[in-house]
Amino acid sequence: MRSVEQVMRELAPGCAGLIRAEAGAGKRTAAERIHQMSIRRNQPFLALDCATLTVEMLASTFPSSIRRGTVLLEEVASLTPRAKPS
Repeated sequence: MRSVEQVMRELAPGCAGLIRAEAGAGKRTAAERIHQMSIRRNQPFLALDCATLTVEMLASTFPSSIRRGTVLLEEVASLTPRAKPS
């Protein structure tokens, strides 16, 4: 756990990251912890389920949220071809 915490502290200053693990491993919890340690901690943390994401949601929610806070994209493999950026 200490090494995981150290990696999260290294990611927290503001870079983009990819968290890969099996279902139930705590990816969302890790993303929230990184957000809490980051300079964006006072900004929104938004988790988007890509399985239910529409083009309209991408256009309205994603651009404004990514500028202000942290966005977690869950189930990226579930993006429909219509929702995927061209």
